[in-house]
Parts: sequence; C-alpha cells; structure tokens
Amino acid sequence: MSAPESGVLPGAPPGTAPYSASEIAALRLPDIIAPGLDLLFVGFNPSVISAVRGHYYARPGNRFWLLLALAGLTPRRYAPEEDRTLLDLGIGITDLCPIPTPGIADVPRAVAEAGRGALTAKVEKFAPRIVSFNGKATYERFFGRLPAGWGRQEARIGDAGSLAFVTPSSSGRANGVTPEREAAYLVLGALVRAGRARGWATPGAGILEWPSVVGRQRGVGGVGE
Repeated sequence: MSAPESGVLPGAPPGTAPYSASEIAALRLPDIIAPGLDLLFVGFNPSVISAVRGHYYARPGNRFWLLLALAGLTPRRYAPEEDRTLLDLGIGITDLCPIPTPGIADVPRAVAEAGRGALTAKVEKFAPRIVSFNGKATYERFFGRLPAGWGRQEARIGDAGSLAFVTPSSSGRANGVTPEREAAYLVLGALVRAGRARGWATPGAGILEWPSVVGRQRGVGGVGE
C-alpha cells in the first residue's frame, strides 16, 4: 500500500482523525445488495477515501454517480452518501476485493483473484439480472481473461443466469475513453429499462439481442472508488 504510514487523509471530511495504513486496510464498505436486483455493479476495490467516508465512489473525480444519471439509472446525480438508496431503484454495489487501497495497482493479483469465490456466491445467492463490471481489470481478475469488448459478455457467473456487462472504469484516470464509457453506460441503462419493460420473464431474456458496445479497449489504468 502506497499510502503514508499515518496522517490525515487528503480530501477527507473536516475533522477526520489521523489514520494509519493498517487502520485503513481494516476498513470495509458493506455490500449494497438484495435479492432480485435489476443491476449489480462490481468495482475492483474501494479507494481509501471511500473507505474512510463509508460510501461507494466517494473519491473526487470519479464519474460513477454522473454516469448513472446520464444512463437514466438514477433520476438525478446522486451523492455518494445516497448510495444505499440505490436499492430502492433495484440497483446494488459490491467490490471484487474489499480491501481499500489508493489504486488498483496496490492490490496484488492473487489478492484480487481471491475474491472470485465470494463474488460468485453473492451473485448465485441474490440473482441480480445484470452484473456490470466497472473496468476491464475487474472483469479480467474475476474471469481470468479480458472481456470481448465493452458491453454485454457471453460469460456467466457460476450457476446464476445473470447477464455480465463491462463498462470502462468510472475513475477520473479513465477519462481518455470518455466517449466509450458514456456509450457503455447508455446501453446499460437501455438494457435495464428493456428488461423491466419485458418483466424479466427469464434471466437474460429479451436483452441478449442488444448489440455489444463496440469500443477499442485502450490501456486504461484506474484507481479504486
């Protein structure tokens, strides 16, 4: 972990107490999940700022909340502090790796891949209709291979019938693929609305014919949420 051994977190709310690296590493963001969600987002791991604040995608510059509004998945741009209200919209959030770090490069491959079993169990238990991986690195660490492109994937998670989807990272460091990222979220929003309109009669039914988002997968780095 590349954070300093102790000190006040840059960008933390006023009055935040000094922290140590070990204290930060021990923080956890609780899953935002429930049975039968329309959409479950899977991030790589929490940023330090998100872990300290106790809310997903709280790092300044992360575009997650803006992209949800753009896609019509939320009626407006939500604040990170409203993250748990996503359940009211049939949307949840979890991470592949629960350990907070300044960036995904601080998470050893083996540690990230160790989250495969837990994520598979969550998806099989809660059966979300769509599972959207935030960033190709998240998808790659879980499946062991890069996605075929941005958008829907043929891969499935365990015995769940959930549709897998991939968007470019919402991190501010991924702004070089803004057009592809916005397009991916627009298609994701359309998929959710189509599924709802058709009653999700069968897992994946009525949405597999939607085209994948075509976009070159440039080397996009990223940070946690």
